[in-house]
Amino acid sequence: MSRRLTTAMLIVLVSGAALTACAPQPAVSDEAAEGLQASVLVVAESAAANDLARAVSELDALQARLDGAKGSGDVSDERSEKIQAAIDLVRADLAERVAAAEAAAAKLAEEKRLADEQAAADKLAEEKAAAEQAERDKGKGGPGKGNDRDDED
Repeated sequence: MSRRLTTAMLIVLVSGAALTACAPQPAVSDEAAEGLQASVLVVAESAAANDLARAVSELDALQARLDGAKGSGDVSDERSEKIQAAIDLVRADLAERVAAAEAAAAKLAEEKRLADEQAAADKLAEEKAAAEQAERDKGKGGPGKGNDRDDED
């Protein structure tokens, strides 16, 4: 997991843990904090396992959870902005990692395509050389090629 992603995840986790400690009206309700922290954990685990598709999907779920919590008043505007900034940072990091993975896959596919083309060209050249050798071998010696003359002239 990249440093940026780890830092952002820690920010969100710390934000969630600190949210419930605020007095009279917490910046995040206990239920919202637990839900957000659970989503963050899944995003972090998926990213750490390099399961980028799942990490992105879970980040989308985290975004929906934050939007819902903010809409219901379970997360204050100030806390929501901080969590949103962390989500945005993680999303940017995941986008970079996805792009890098796609570029690497495209490069491997191109290298395989070129190797397959080279192997096909090599096989064709071998077959052509074998056919030419067979034709040359056929032309040497053997009846009907001027080697069956009678010495009775």
